[in-house]
Amino acid sequence: MKVLFVIDSLQGGGAARVTTILANQLIKNNYDVTIATNLAYRSVLYEVNDAVRLVSFYTEADQRNSSVYKIVRHAFFLRRIFKEEKPNIIIGEQEGGILYSYLAKMFLNIPMIGHRHNTFKILGLSAAYRLIYKMPNKTVLLHNVDVKFVEGKIKNVVAIYNPHTFQVTEGAIERKKQVICVGSINRWYNKGLDTMIRMWGDIAQKHKGWKLLIVGGGNESSTQKLIALTNKMGCSDSVVFTGAVNNVDALLQESAIFALPSRVEGFPMVLNEAISQGCTSIAFCLGGVLNEIYTDKSVCQIPDGNTELFKGQLELLMDNEILRKGYSDAARIETMKYLPERIVKDWISIINEVAEN
Repeated sequence: MKVLFVIDSLQGGGAARVTTILANQLIKNNYDVTIATNLAYRSVLYEVNDAVRLVSFYTEADQRNSSVYKIVRHAFFLRRIFKEEKPNIIIGEQEGGILYSYLAKMFLNIPMIGHRHNTFKILGLSAAYRLIYKMPNKTVLLHNVDVKFVEGKIKNVVAIYNPHTFQVTEGAIERKKQVICVGSINRWYNKGLDTMIRMWGDIAQKHKGWKLLIVGGGNESSTQKLIALTNKMGCSDSVVFTGAVNNVDALLQESAIFALPSRVEGFPMVLNEAISQGCTSIAFCLGGVLNEIYTDKSVCQIPDGNTELFKGQLELLMDNEILRKGYSDAARIETMKYLPERIVKDWISIINEVAEN
């Protein structure tokens, strides 16, 4: 069976990461896979199996056109790709991938699955999104919290969790007195990096020798804003901004604690990454999403917005290695359900169902 993914970019982000993982896993399961994306002026950040075909429906000229013209132009080039590739099924990633695919496949009778990487529960469901998510034959959401939220508003929805990015580590690892946060600096508000720095300003004074690592790329303006906040909170000497790195797994392996202070997450892939590397984790509940994907025995879960409790529990974890190990050991067991080879089975079931109907 031939599967064709349509995604706006593979240059970075959770949608791109999951798309490449799924494509690679489908190849291992003897599917024929193509990814249509932007190769004209964006690079492919994540590893893609050599058997996956990468094709571009963008041109350099698209950068200078209006939004409406770009949609029509992308759909035109994408339609040519559909006719050449003749896929049995299309998977449209995010609203752009769904909209381009729907316009491009008109009268071609190719079934489509839509895949959403953000949460409707927190971000809301606009009239435009309702219209777009009527286009696929079936829509895959990140968790059951969102499935329940859109009940009666979007038809034919199902939840499939995101897979792991890294191999699950085995055995004990010596860890530094280091708390790590991972996320785009440009999205510091959604990622709660300002909240983390404010909490760290109080924590650092009582925990000499500990460091806070903030891992992620961003522009100079956003970076300087956060650096200024560390100066204001008096903790600049214990906060390290690493910028974008290629060895996030190594940093997670050497860190004692992973902190997720996000205000908004669709499915916190970085939490899965941290847990897969044995890193004890603390996080806000994210509108109930966290309760669904991990128990409170494996992740120290804090009610949204309760920064005082977050700060207090983080300090307990910093002070108590036995407590950290308890969370880490429980999480290591739970996290096995997110292995890519397990998640792809759910996708194969949906792909076969939609392709046959």
